[in-house]
Parts: sequence; structure tokens; C-alpha cells
Amino acid sequence: MKILILNNHFNVGGITSYVLNLSRGLKELGVDIIVGSCSGGAVYKLNSRHIELPLNTKSELSWKIVRSYRRLAPLLKDIDVVHANTRITQALAHHIYLMAGIPYLVTWHGYHKAKLKHRILPYWGERVIAVSNFVKNHLINDFNLNSERIRLIYNGIDTEALKPGQMQETCSLEKYGVKECDFVIGAIGRLSDVKGFDILLDAFKLFNDKAPSSVLLLAGEGKYKSKIENRILSLNLSSKVKMIGVVEDIRLIVEGLDIFVQPSLMEGLGISILEALALNVPVVATNVGGIPEIIKDGYNGILVPPSNAQALADAFIRMQADNFLRDNLSKNSRSSIAGFSYQNMASETLKAYRETTAESGY
Repeated sequence: MKILILNNHFNVGGITSYVLNLSRGLKELGVDIIVGSCSGGAVYKLNSRHIELPLNTKSELSWKIVRSYRRLAPLLKDIDVVHANTRITQALAHHIYLMAGIPYLVTWHGYHKAKLKHRILPYWGERVIAVSNFVKNHLINDFNLNSERIRLIYNGIDTEALKPGQMQETCSLEKYGVKECDFVIGAIGRLSDVKGFDILLDAFKLFNDKAPSSVLLLAGEGKYKSKIENRILSLNLSSKVKMIGVVEDIRLIVEGLDIFVQPSLMEGLGISILEALALNVPVVATNVGGIPEIIKDGYNGILVPPSNAQALADAFIRMQADNFLRDNLSKNSRSSIAGFSYQNMASETLKAYRETTAESGY
């Protein structure tokens, strides 16, 4: 079987991690993979052929969709299924279907408001993969999708590579100005409003007032960066909050944390949470989206209401004061993500590909 996987870009982020892990797992299963995107900083990590496409657009009616199709056209005769991961690539996948008759499926990664364009130009394909039960219910309730078209397949990570203590290089946060005696909280993600970093900063201010030896590391890039920097200045936290940009190997950061935090206002699932749990790092996260499908409050992490700085600060205070609690959460972390391997994700996705071809008769 030969699959064309489409993504807008290949910069560091959740969907990029998904495509990297999926293509790796599929290749191990003997599936031939081609990935199409407008490239990006993480494209070198791909173990499959990559085709650069002009997909840097926000309009599904853009002429760049047609240009991308023309660039792909010579390769399509051998493709069995097209796999789209964004609204733009759904439009491209549908164009490929109309022009070449190749069936496609879609992975829906999070929460999106249902708009008129989704009814006029649905672009759902033969199957839709939901990355969590929350996303599955969102598709059924908000987009009126038939549940029989949806396959629940959780995101997967390399749980073997993400084992505590496996790094040859010592995990040291000193280069970020972190002292050995500091209590370190860290967050990783795209710097956007939906990730809740403004709430996190307010919470950290409340926490730092009671625990002045604490430090917050924020890893990521995005259009919200200047707003976050201004918020850090206004809270007088410049010496306590370190913005460290994109981190290529999250193990070098996460293993050195006392707490990993995910303060999102909405989240389809949360790959960064899975990675932190794999490394036995205690997690505090908001009780939104698919996060409660990973974090069981009091067992492998602490859940707090979204947009609530005081509740988040209280969780930090509780975690810092209770070593026994942190140890227990860490002890339960790895066992709680046994079903979230990239191998399992690839195997289930391959089944969805076969259903897609069978349904279309392709």
C-alpha cells in the first residue's frame, strides 16, 4: 500500500509530531509513504520521501491548491489513499479525489467551530480519524458526522525512546539560568492564545510570590510571543520566566523539570503531556478537550479548571509541598500511557486506510 500524507507545513508542533510518528510506524509495517507539505524546520526528521508543496495559504479556495495538485500529479498513479491533516490539505485531498479518483481520509486533531464553509465544502473523505473521544463527539455533535465514518485512534509516541535516564547527554538546565536549588516548572507548545500561557504566567506569579526559588521555562514559538514577553515584563517576572524557543529534543528539558504544565484552553489530546508522562515527570493540566482521557486526576497528574490562575497556582503549591504526591504521580506515569505508542497508532491507521479503499472500491 502507498499513502500520501499531507500537512500544511513541517515546523515543530503537534501535527508535525503526529505525521513523524505515524510515517515511522507505517514504514515499519511495510507501507510506502510520501509526505507533502510546504516544508519547515522539522522536515529533516522524516524517514519518508518529502514533496515540497505551496501550501502556505489559509484559503481552501486558493490557487495554491491547484498548483500543489499539479506538482503531485506525476506521483498519483501509484497512490492508494491520501491522508489529510488540516483544512487546507482536506481541500487538496478532495481536489485529488475529483481529478484522479483516489480516496482520502482526514485526521481531525482538535476543536474547531462549525462554520458555513464546512457545510458547503465538507471535504471529509471516506473516513475521519478522531484523536480522542472528545474530538469524536465534537465531530458528531457539531459537524453532524455519522459515527460509523469516524475511527477513534489516539496519538502515539515513541515510549521506548522516551524512557527516563536514557539520554547520553546529561539533562542540565543551567544554560537557561536555572540553579540546582530551583523548583522548575515547564511548558511546551505553540505560542498562541488557545494554549493559555497568559493564564500560566498569572498563576506562576501567584506561586512565585510564595516560592521565590521557582523558575518557569516556556519552550516554543508563535505569533503570541510578543504578547507573552510583554506580560512577563508587566508581572516583573523577567528573571524568573525563561523563554527558550523551539527545543529539538524535549528530553533535554522535560527530564529536568519538577512539574510539566499544560494550561490549554482547548486541546484535542496533548502529545506533550504523553511525552512528559513517558519521562515520569509530574503533570498539571487543564481539564479540557481530550486531556482527561490521558490524565486521571490524582493518579498520574493533577487536573485544574481552564482559565483559572488561582487553581493552577494552588496545584503548583500543592505539588511543591508534597514530595510523596509527586513521587506517586511519577510512579504511575509510564504505565498510564501503555496504549499511546506510535506502533499502535500506525497499526490502527493502516486499518482505516484499508477501510477507505474498500469503501470507495478503489
